[in-house]
Amino acid sequence: MIDKKNASIDLHIHSHFSDGLFSPKEIVTIAQERGLVAIAIADHDNFFGLIEAVQAGKDREVQVIPAVELSCTWKRQEVHLLGYLFNPQHPMLLNHCEQVCRQREQRALKIVRLLQKQGIRIGIELVRQASGQGCIGRPHIAQVLVDEGFVFSIQEAFEKYLGDNRSAYVEESHIDLAAAIRLLQEADGLTVLSHPGLYDWNELIPYAVGKGLDGLEIVHPRHDQQQQAIFRGIASSQGLLMSGGSDYHGQKFREPTIGLLEVPRSWLQQMMEKAMIKQPQLDIEKGEKPF
Repeated sequence: MIDKKNASIDLHIHSHFSDGLFSPKEIVTIAQERGLVAIAIADHDNFFGLIEAVQAGKDREVQVIPAVELSCTWKRQEVHLLGYLFNPQHPMLLNHCEQVCRQREQRALKIVRLLQKQGIRIGIELVRQASGQGCIGRPHIAQVLVDEGFVFSIQEAFEKYLGDNRSAYVEESHIDLAAAIRLLQEADGLTVLSHPGLYDWNELIPYAVGKGLDGLEIVHPRHDQQQQAIFRGIASSQGLLMSGGSDYHGQKFREPTIGLLEVPRSWLQQMMEKAMIKQPQLDIEKGEKPF
């Protein structure tokens, strides 16, 4: 019997609607099998899988939290911002996600053309198939390169062709971090800085807090115990929310599986208290959809 009072959660998972391997339904099943009581599927720049995840969560008694991970720019570098408990029908947020997906389609076309000029004959249709119903990203192109035998691994695809300043790299424009914080808050959501340990956090955290940031991701596969302690201290001193998760993609990037990292359930309770549930919960039975 699972002790649900002390059960863990995972607030950072990716599905096949961005660059993950599994469907939202499959992710919910894995979460239930591992004894989790709540999860957040935070796909990159979209929440296309939310309806499917919520439905599966009801069937499996796993609470599914609306989430998204926005790609942002700060000081000309890419940083990621997690959004939680937002209104999934907010028109400005929906429009932003739809626009990003269109831009990524155009970027993918440019990348494919650069690869073709180097004798790597893959078509955009293969990339679209790899992305399924989600937004196209470089990992989908990398997977096609693996499947078609041009490279041995996704890592090799990035090292040879798709990584920054490589032969098939195409720069992508992102929303400014401050604008992203405003956008999510206008959608009644909470904003949490993703894996701050991967950035120059000494400057980034104070900047983001000054723009209204709500919290920090403390638990992450690439945060060691010392970093976690540092970020816990910052969050406590600044009155910030704390979050965490596996950042699971389905073993594509060697991260821990869903629920393997310990994330306290109390963190989610604190997030929900701050959000004050401004928007009504998604009513699947009435056919309400976030698009």
